[in-house]
Amino acid sequence: MRRYSEATSFLLDVLKNDLAEQAGLQTKVLEINLVTFPNVADAILAQGKLSHYDRPRVAQLCEKAGLITGAQLSAQPKPSWSHLPVSPCLIDWGEMMHPNVSHKMCLR
Repeated sequence: MRRYSEATSFLLDVLKNDLAEQAGLQTKVLEINLVTFPNVADAILAQGKLSHYDRPRVAQLCEKAGLITGAQLSAQPKPSWSHLPVSPCLIDWGEMMHPNVSHKMCLR
């Protein structure tokens, strides 16, 4: 168990710059944790610091591990902010993703 923790810490440090060329390694660290320690993988995903991992693969593993939120987030394509006229930091995305919020709100 300690080795997994050490390896995960090391890999997250290596992946801290979230580079596209590290997509395979991002996927691997999530896969390892989803299979062995799903709560750790859930925490990694919740931080949102990795964005180049294999989303369909991770979504599938999240679903198997019972991490519905992680599966939903990974199943969605990586957002592109270039077309938005406002800073994405000004939008409360947590509120926008709530099931009771109409997505028509996005068009205002």
